[in-house]
Amino acid sequence: MTRTDTVLVSNNFEDRTTQGWISNSSVISATYSSIMYHTGNGSLLFPEKKESWNAPTYDLLSQVKSGDTIGFSAYLYQNSGTDKTFQITANYVINGNENWLQFAGTQGTTVSNGHWTKIEGTLVIPQGNLSKFTVYPEYSGIATDGFYMDDVQIIRAAAVQSTGVVLSNDFEDGTNQGWSTNNSDIQPTVSTVSAHSGGKSLLYPKKVNTWDSPTYDLRSKVKNGDKLKLTAWVYYDSDTNATKTFQFTIDQVVNGVESWAQFEGTQGVTVPKGQWTKMEGTYVVPTAGAISKFTVYPEYTSPGKEGFYLDDVEIVNEGAAPNGISSDFEDRTAQGWYTQGSEGATVSPAIGQGHTGNYSLLTTGRQVFYDRPTFELKDMLIKGKTYKYTAWVKFNGEGANGTRKFSMFTTKKMRNTLLENMCRQLEPME
Repeated sequence: MTRTDTVLVSNNFEDRTTQGWISNSSVISATYSSIMYHTGNGSLLFPEKKESWNAPTYDLLSQVKSGDTIGFSAYLYQNSGTDKTFQITANYVINGNENWLQFAGTQGTTVSNGHWTKIEGTLVIPQGNLSKFTVYPEYSGIATDGFYMDDVQIIRAAAVQSTGVVLSNDFEDGTNQGWSTNNSDIQPTVSTVSAHSGGKSLLYPKKVNTWDSPTYDLRSKVKNGDKLKLTAWVYYDSDTNATKTFQFTIDQVVNGVESWAQFEGTQGVTVPKGQWTKMEGTYVVPTAGAISKFTVYPEYTSPGKEGFYLDDVEIVNEGAAPNGISSDFEDRTAQGWYTQGSEGATVSPAIGQGHTGNYSLLTTGRQVFYDRPTFELKDMLIKGKTYKYTAWVKFNGEGANGTRKFSMFTTKKMRNTLLENMCRQLEPME
């Protein structure tokens, strides 16, 4: 916790009460117990489960709001005779819809029989009208055994500036630096066998399923409309194939719907065996909708189940993707406009010809009909969004009045397409 985080709940149960924890079952009560404790002389006991979802719960609705990042930590103990797998879950209602979401980092926490175990993680509350928010520990399976909980702390993290470098991994400290896995049976580890720089990298040892990969949870570091820029290096040497085809993927849940996308520019990257290869690309986070999951991971799409290495990962959040352009040319520059067509055409700011202000953009030296002023919008438009174009045009020395149109060109997979449906006629002005 940093100095600016806010402690919402702190429980040690030393006052011999449940300190606000209750049961979600009408027939089972959460109680104070002096039998087992992590520190002090007591803890919270949830004596048994009659249904798989039974658990002690805490109501946080009055202390949190949509968009908050909530941190949870506690110590759990159980003596059922076997190990159990726990997680921390939030049960919430947003815009009238009830949902359940796990605190990232708590899923699959093994609480060994007869040992106090720390469980901790974070969760970002989705956007919307929040009318319920409770949290609880639970273990998977249909067993009915009870468990103890002690030294609980729930915090609201201070707002984090999400722009700038949000992920930077070189693995030189010997840890995974927050990388996890989408298959709990396969864990990434730090390796000294091969590295792009320094002496260490992250090894994902093998794949059982085609989608097995090391993953990183970026949910707390992005928001709607952010533009992310990725660079990473990957390597493999344990395959008979001379090359593998990699991509960098996003697994996201928006408004409760899970989908997958790739960083643009990373699809189909060819990685030769025994050669560190750079991957780089960009991705714009969906501009609307409650984001409840946002993880990123490298994967190879060609056949094989062999492992691979990852190093020197950096993701920069450039903030909200540009939402179009505005050009008035009052700074006496072309403001990003350039000519496209024959070599003789030029664009330059012209004084005394502004529709407003003193300057406009003058195109001269046109030799063929397609000589034109052009602006590159490739990194400024978002798929599926509607854009409106307005401009003022004055013809100069071109003879009789005529019509002109505004055109948009796209290039995708080496095919050029003129989007005639996006053309607008610009009427001449006197």
